[in-house]
Amino acid sequence: MARFLSAYGTDLDPPGKQTRKMWEEDHRRHVFGKSCISVKLSTLNLDLYGNKAIAKFRPSYYADSLNLSSRKTLDLVKSGDRWVIVKESSGAG
Repeated sequence: MARFLSAYGTDLDPPGKQTRKMWEEDHRRHVFGKSCISVKLSTLNLDLYGNKAIAKFRPSYYADSLNLSSRKTLDLVKSGDRWVIVKESSGAG
């Protein structure tokens, strides 16, 4: 879980009115307790703007009896020698 969360920048803008702590707790609830999690990505589009990037793709998420697919957009910034997520949004389509 720590490795997953480290992909997100310290200045992450969580959706809605969530704090970073609330957002992390929400993600922990979705991950822990699952016997198997699989995520497949398709239709990836990546646009680079210097030290910023926007990634758009369709993840298909499978966990136990859960099966979800939607569009996802990630805003990334270069932090040192790695890219981190500073904003994410998702929706049907």
